[in-house]
Amino acid sequence: MALTAWCIQGNNRELDRWLRLLFRQVAHRSEDACYRPEEAAMSETVRRKMSVSELYDWMTTQTEGRYQLVDGEPLMMAGASRRNDRIAVNAIRLAGNHLEGHRCQPFTSDTCIAIPAGNRRQADMGIECGAPDDSSLEADAPTLVMEILSPTTRLLDRYEKLEEYKTILTLEYIVLVHPDYPQVRVYRRQPDRNWDS
Repeated sequence: MALTAWCIQGNNRELDRWLRLLFRQVAHRSEDACYRPEEAAMSETVRRKMSVSELYDWMTTQTEGRYQLVDGEPLMMAGASRRNDRIAVNAIRLAGNHLEGHRCQPFTSDTCIAIPAGNRRQADMGIECGAPDDSSLEADAPTLVMEILSPTTRLLDRYEKLEEYKTILTLEYIVLVHPDYPQVRVYRRQPDRNWDS
């Protein structure tokens, strides 16, 4: 199956090179490209408004699940399918190997991403280029976020989260991986600060 990728050339050669490696990985895993209806849905919302600090305190007491803060309410995230998990693990491994010795580093889906309007999101993986505190639950200066689309979260990731991610000033790349085809779509911030895909 053909891999479609947009907008992989740019000024940041390190990230562009890493993205090309990621695209090759996705293209070579087409034998897994089938719909699996058993992927878990976004399952639970805790019906209590919380501040960001309350959310982080509360998250440290939870033994199961990952949570995002959406409009002041914690929202439990769906678990990943094995296929999506393999893509995320490969992307993190490739990014870690590629960025070794650089100030930027990959982060996992357990790391929150601060949205300027107040929400806290979790991507399937990302790259941060700030000076992260090891005890922090938030990415510091995220430069790239990657969402691996699934049947239950596809619309949320492609529309709502995408628009929220575009408001993060440090973000340069948003990568949406569609594992069923496989297809990768890259949104890249242009020099004029607008987004192109």
